[in-house]
Amino acid sequence: MTNTHKTSKPRLIAIISLPLVLLAAYGGSTFYQAQLEQEAFTHRIQGMGEYELCQLAENEFSIKMVEDMGCLTGNYVLQ
Repeated sequence: MTNTHKTSKPRLIAIISLPLVLLAAYGGSTFYQAQLEQEAFTHRIQGMGEYELCQLAENEFSIKMVEDMGCLTGNYVLQ
């Protein structure tokens, strides 16, 4: 007869719950950080004109963003 170690239910629940709680905390923290960055960016672009926004898009984001904003057509063709 072999004697196998059995884990009690409360201990098993604690072992399973800990990674889930840590993952939820990490997700919440990441979401909160993204919200803070969005608020800072929104505050930064407040009052900018279209040309300034196109310049910002060119300097800080991809060319795809510049195209999506319509900066490569009309009066806002970037050099």
